[in-house]
Amino acid sequence: MKKNPGIAAVLNFLLPGVGSIYMGNWLMAIIHIGVGVFASVNIYSIHMNNIVHRESNSSTFYLILVALNCSIGAYKAYYDAEQYNVSLQKNVEAEQGKEGFGWYKNNPPSTKLSPLVWLFFSLPILLFLLAYLSF
Repeated sequence: MKKNPGIAAVLNFLLPGVGSIYMGNWLMAIIHIGVGVFASVNIYSIHMNNIVHRESNSSTFYLILVALNCSIGAYKAYYDAEQYNVSLQKNVEAEQGKEGFGWYKNNPPSTKLSPLVWLFFSLPILLFLLAYLSF
């Protein structure tokens, strides 16, 4: 069964690790969930410390870590889904004894990402960097 790269990317972007689970990549899911939990706990503890002690410590590093985790995870899930679909199609072609047929024969899927996809994945990083530089 084919995997939808868009669904994998959006799932991993919104909830880090879920897109990797969708792709069946449990190790990457554990890594993304672990990084997300680590960064979230640190952001919360810095925020609570600022409230209790009336300090102004910045949690920008952890916010950037969350943005990177979401963006890199979404890209990885998208790329994994594309590669999965290509290998699935090759396996189907090999079973049928054909080099290529149908739509894939004339239009093989591209594993390169378009500039709009790169912008979507890098947008949170850019927003956090702009917010950080504006202070």
